[in-house]
Amino acid sequence: MDVMDLLYEKEDMTRLYRSPRPLAASILVCSYLMTVPKQSLEFPILAWVKFAALCKEEEVKELVKVILGHVFEPTC
Repeated sequence: MDVMDLLYEKEDMTRLYRSPRPLAASILVCSYLMTVPKQSLEFPILAWVKFAALCKEEEVKELVKVILGHVFEPTC
């Protein structure tokens, strides 16, 4: 939910909300990438999300890039 809250900060992020499944899948991937230690990143998260959410992998990857870019953008 914290990632969703961050996405509501900017109006230009509202373009992500057109399709809920890929957005939800992308938020799961982002949360996984931000919380699981690097040496433990062996779980095939993209393949799992693609299967579970019935989303296109490329669409999820693109949304993940946008979300992570927003979350980690410099504030200065």
